[in-house]
Amino acid sequence: DYAAALENSEFALDILEGSADESNEEVMKIILSARVVIGLCHFFTDGFEQSLEQFRLILTYQELNGSEEDKSVLEKLIILISQVLYTYDKEDTKTAAVDQLFTYIENHGSSLLVALTMGAISLVENLDDVLPAVLDDLKNLNLEYLISDTHRSSNKPWQRSALMFPNDYKTWENLDDRLTLEVTSKTSKTSTEVLSKSLIKCGTLRQIQRGLFLNQTNLVGYKALKAFF
Repeated sequence: DYAAALENSEFALDILEGSADESNEEVMKIILSARVVIGLCHFFTDGFEQSLEQFRLILTYQELNGSEEDKSVLEKLIILISQVLYTYDKEDTKTAAVDQLFTYIENHGSSLLVALTMGAISLVENLDDVLPAVLDDLKNLNLEYLISDTHRSSNKPWQRSALMFPNDYKTWENLDDRLTLEVTSKTSKTSTEVLSKSLIKCGTLRQIQRGLFLNQTNLVGYKALKAFF
């Protein structure tokens, strides 16, 4: 219930913001949590401008970093904000998404999730000037941190991404071929090459034939078709 969540979060802000306890760490976390909820409520109800305003305000709390737990929370917040800014799909918001990730690294050091998020955006947007910096960040990550990486071989990040951005076929490609095809079939901006790939990966004879009809240069499709005869 977005309306109830929005009302409760705004009520919490009205009580806590500007109070004498605002400098208290626990109070600060509640304020941050309320702003995240408000931002997401607006985002999922098409109030993009209001959502962006809340996320910009969250960025002013970047200095909250008293413990490893706080740093982890802040890291996830920055990634969330960057994803939303990027999904807004305007040049200035895409630039802001990358800038925010850079700012986090400058203030708090690099991390695997932040570097990979920045790398993914850079690859999609062909930001060739950013990719070398991402590569350097990945190379400089602590070996012990990489060995203990709890996100390795896990679908949870993709599942969270699919929940937030259900129309992003690139996310579904890592989860389910059938749902990838469903998303690509319903998206008007999908290229014939992408739709062909999705059809062929589903593997039925009819889908493979249709995929090859859309893209006759798909060699994987010909190999899949040959297996039926």
